[in-house]
Amino acid sequence: MSNKEPLKGLMDDAGSFSELDGADVSWFKFLASHARLLLLASVSARKFAEIHFSFVRYVDCPTTMHNTKIRKGNELHTEHLRQLLPADERDLLKQSALFRITSDEGEWFVWAEQAGLSWIPEPDKEYLTYLEGKALWDGGPSLKEA
Repeated sequence: MSNKEPLKGLMDDAGSFSELDGADVSWFKFLASHARLLLLASVSARKFAEIHFSFVRYVDCPTTMHNTKIRKGNELHTEHLRQLLPADERDLLKQSALFRITSDEGEWFVWAEQAGLSWIPEPDKEYLTYLEGKALWDGGPSLKEA
């Protein structure tokens, strides 16, 4: 039995994950074969959430971000990102699938068809310790090195 609340979308009318505003966010899992990115948000000392992005096509964000806000991308953000994509993928990016993350470290984007979150009582510290020394991808840096 899981100790997580059921996965739920959190998009409010402004297209934001506003309950997470100001949270510290870090990579938790990236499942390339399933096109899923899970981020861990620390909202307070006792409030944590897993942010789930599914059908991920593009990720540009550091492994750790502070004082974050996650919002849906607007038309300007969508056009900006299209220019960075290979020509044959530009028309595939829809504004509804673009997420903009602002943090103390800068502005970042995730292109994913679905997003939601689960509130959790605390992060799996054993798993996080295991991840610190594991390469993020074959031949790549570990989470600790990134």
